Amino acid sequence: MLTNKGVESFEITRINEIPFGYKVAAVKNAFEKKLWKNFWEYAFNPKKASKADIKNVQIEAPGTKFIPGMSYTIKIEHDGGLRIDAKPVTPILKNEKITF
Repeated sequence: MLTNKGVESFEITRINEIPFGYKVAAVKNAFEKKLWKNFWEYAFNPKKASKADIKNVQIEAPGTKFIPGMSYTIKIEHDGGLRIDAKPVTPILKNEKITF
């Protein structure tokens, strides 16, 4: 059994809403609303999706925790999926800092 104590939990996007990570902040946008309305209709109405020649509707959102000392690469796989690979930073780069 999981409880919220000591667990990271995230609210799941409700149907017909714009997913949090995809929402354009502080913008009231008719195009954005229509885009996501169509997304959900295609996702849950296979006949409508088929008529528009859409085979699959999904949000690709791989995630990870980014920690110091690791190097991350985002790869696009042959089927269009995304993948995040992580490996320790090369020893020659240890203790290097990037300042902005």
